[in-house]
Amino acid sequence: IGASNPYREISSKQNSKIKVGLRNISSESQLVYKVNKFPSNIDDYIWDYGTLSHEQSFLYICSILKDLTLINMDPYLVHNLVYQSHKYINDNEPAYMMSLRDIARFKQLYNWIFYYLDDDEKNDDKKSFKSVILALFVCYYIKLSTIELREFYLQLISGLMQLEQDE
Repeated sequence: IGASNPYREISSKQNSKIKVGLRNISSESQLVYKVNKFPSNIDDYIWDYGTLSHEQSFLYICSILKDLTLINMDPYLVHNLVYQSHKYINDNEPAYMMSLRDIARFKQLYNWIFYYLDDDEKNDDKKSFKSVILALFVCYYIKLSTIELREFYLQLISGLMQLEQDE
């Protein structure tokens, strides 16, 4: 049993953003990532299961992040921040195909930051908060290609946090 990613071509908008280096105009260079063809003798055994729904994605994110060490922070807020970040990148940066591996990367980075963050203050909830923000920044924010997308992302994240404080 195996899984594969479908062919995904670079849009003309994304291609126009590529300004550095030599451009290769072969058909393979027009793909978002390198794809190896399956041998034709297994064509009868290939099924397309489509993509996850938004609800399924959120449930997967919750299950991946369920054992994060969060001190004085609502786990639902963190799960929602990661889910909304993931969705925002998928909707606004087609060059990136965000996958569940990115959620595992967020978790690993969060744990690393949480463990190594020098906590001068005795307030552990700030340590969790700082770790979440830094991990979101590294995993999602820096993937955004324009200042406008980054500003909208910051508004999205701050809006979600504001909603949590209001409740």
